[in-house]
Order: sequence, then structure tokens, then C-alpha cells
Amino acid sequence: EAAGLPISMHIFCGSTPDMGLPAHWGGPGTGIVGYTMAHGGMVATLGQLICGGVAARHPTLQFVCAEFETGWLGHVLQRLNHATYRARAEASPDLTMEPSAYFKRQFYATFEDDAIGVLTRHYIGVENLIWGNDYPHHDSIWPYSQEVIARIFAGVPADETAKMTFENVTKLYGVSPLAAAA
Repeated sequence: EAAGLPISMHIFCGSTPDMGLPAHWGGPGTGIVGYTMAHGGMVATLGQLICGGVAARHPTLQFVCAEFETGWLGHVLQRLNHATYRARAEASPDLTMEPSAYFKRQFYATFEDDAIGVLTRHYIGVENLIWGNDYPHHDSIWPYSQEVIARIFAGVPADETAKMTFENVTKLYGVSPLAAAA
């Protein structure tokens, strides 16, 4: 926090017993299911960071959920809000806002090819979403980045597309987009 650097949590990290790693993969379809559920550990970690009071106690600390995609976030934030309302005593006494408000204040999430995340961007927070292409990993959309951007951002206002594709990340890390291109 004192360094002003965000904490980045990469895919296959989290608070599930196998940390989201594919230890259970091997039979037909299990790799696909594991890949599809890779964000599960992040769901628990996000809930613990917010509802456990970490974000409330460290209001300037920023967090990045990297490569988990984002379509699941709207639902999880809504459920955290609802669960905190229904069982307030189970959340940290440090919470003074809804969980989704802490997310919007302190969290970013990256995505590659996630039209559902883009569709739910206003609930998640346009300022909290960062597009990337995940090169050179197998989930990468490279060399089709421009085609994917055109498809998932179709109909999205230019100012919102600019935020999600470069403004948010340059703000988060304090870099100039022009310097990055040089």
C-alpha cells in the first residue's frame, strides 16, 4: 500500500483447496470444466478481501483480478451485496459500504474475450475493467485482437471502449499510453 502498487492476483490463484490448479483434470471433459471454473478461487478471494474488511481497512490499496475474465463479476457482486445485507453480522465490522462499492473503489479485473463482461460493464464499473490479449498463453486471442475488440465492443460508446482498452490500465499503473507505444 505504501509503495502505491496494486496487488495482482493471477488466474489459478485463490482460496480453493487446489488453488484453482488442474490437479483433478485428466478424464474426458475435466480439463474443459476446470478451465471454465478457473475463476472459482477468485470468487472466494474477492469475497474474503471485501467482506473480511481488508479493502475497508486499506482504502488506498488497489487489487487486480488478472485473467479471470469478468462476466461472473456482476452476479458475484450482487450476491455479496445481498449476503451482506441478509447476514451483516458475518461480515467485518469495518464495512461501511456495500461490497460492490469497495470493488468499484479499489478493484480492477482483466479480460480477453468476454462479451458478457462488457455487457454488464455498468454494474461492474467501466472504470474497473481492463482489456488484454493474454499473449503468449493458450487463452490468448492473438493474433486476432482487433477482430475480438471489434466484436465484443460493438455498440459500446467510444469513451467507454477507450477506458477499458487503455485508459484504465494507464491510470492504474501511472504510465502514459504514448510512452508505452514508443
